[in-house]
Amino acid sequence: MKTNYINVSLGMIAGLLLCTSVFAQPLKHEFSVYAGAGPSWIGYSSEVGEDRTGLRGLGGVGYSWFPVEQIGLSTGVELGYYTSTLSFDSLKVSYPTTDIDGNRYEFRMITNKYKEKQRSYFLQIPVMVQYQTSHETRKLYIVGGGKVAIHLQTDYETNPSLMRNSGYYANEDYEYTSQTFMDFGTFSNEGKKGKLSVATGFLASLEAGVRWQLPKDFALYTGLYADYGFNLNTNSILFSGYHQKNLSGLFEEKLVPLSVGLKVRFAFGKGEKKKRKSRVSIIEPDSEARPDDFTEEKQVLIEESPKESVVNTNKKEEPRKEEVKRKPDDNDDEYHAVKEKIQLPVSGYSPSETRLSEAKKKDLDDKVNLLRDLQKKRPELQIVCEGHTDDTGSDELNRQIGLRRAEAVKAYLVEKGIAAEKITIVSKGKTEPVTANDNEDDRRKNRRVKLVF
Repeated sequence: MKTNYINVSLGMIAGLLLCTSVFAQPLKHEFSVYAGAGPSWIGYSSEVGEDRTGLRGLGGVGYSWFPVEQIGLSTGVELGYYTSTLSFDSLKVSYPTTDIDGNRYEFRMITNKYKEKQRSYFLQIPVMVQYQTSHETRKLYIVGGGKVAIHLQTDYETNPSLMRNSGYYANEDYEYTSQTFMDFGTFSNEGKKGKLSVATGFLASLEAGVRWQLPKDFALYTGLYADYGFNLNTNSILFSGYHQKNLSGLFEEKLVPLSVGLKVRFAFGKGEKKKRKSRVSIIEPDSEARPDDFTEEKQVLIEESPKESVVNTNKKEEPRKEEVKRKPDDNDDEYHAVKEKIQLPVSGYSPSETRLSEAKKKDLDDKVNLLRDLQKKRPELQIVCEGHTDDTGSDELNRQIGLRRAEAVKAYLVEKGIAAEKITIVSKGKTEPVTANDNEDDRRKNRRVKLVF
């Protein structure tokens, strides 16, 4: 039976690892390996003795599917290890019963210094739900659910002990101490080693901590976990072979694993959302985006080339005469006043925040109204959404955060009626701070999105 359980567990692990090559997609899938350790109890429902704390360890592989960014469903396979001790210094037990002739008497038992150690191994299959916050670099998460606990093996070991049994007959007012056929007498337990049978059961599980985003779609989870088991019936080997069946209720009860501890999980495979191909170019942080200064690629997107001509994408074209005439007049005071209002940055982002808060949306609403009026007068104008960050983190991470901030602003502008083809998104990352990154107030000013045209 043990061999079958091991084969099943190895097969499940191999199958789960195979899924990494079959189902791994950049949008929704995350695979992980993890380990944890902490104090554990194998809580007996015994009426006697003390259950002492032991050690529990676990390790496994997992798979999570995220239908949305903040919520995921998880499963996997793990090996759980529990240790615990049941012990007491002295025990006296008595209860009424009858002998083989139907005569009533009181069975009495006295024992000294008993200790029973147990070590249990379970193959555990979790089914969990995960919730995490939307921060990019550091997410808080909580996971809850249940685990099927398939028993693999439980080893026990007892210490040498001494037990004295007797029977008191009230009608005779006499205590018999040597009738071994009735389990009366003094018995020496030299200590035992062996294995116990434990039924398959279930664990309620909870985990919470922090998810740290690493480069190239890797992540590190660090947190605390707690597992509580139930429906795991077992037999303690206490006084096995030396007591009557009536004593079974004292010792042969339910096994309740309980453990808490630290857990570390290394995850990989959950990438970014696939972006739809757009006719709007994305400018890297070292690109320059200035008013009325667009690359040839952007000119091709917004201009119609003459049928007889061939577009040269390797160099800039000279703007046509009609375009020159339509450029904003540098002396247009009204234009510059509106431009300055629109170019006021949308700021106040937290370090990894990319979504728009209600306050930021309200700020953009004011800019949208100005943009609509301005585009009616100057339909040739193009808008550039520049995403900026502070200097915390790597260049690549800041480029991604800046890009997502710009994307969020563009999406909101489009939602409010600004034509998508009139908007270009730019990630400046941490390359163009408006102030030194000496303190949090300065860094907050640098985390911004700016509209230029």
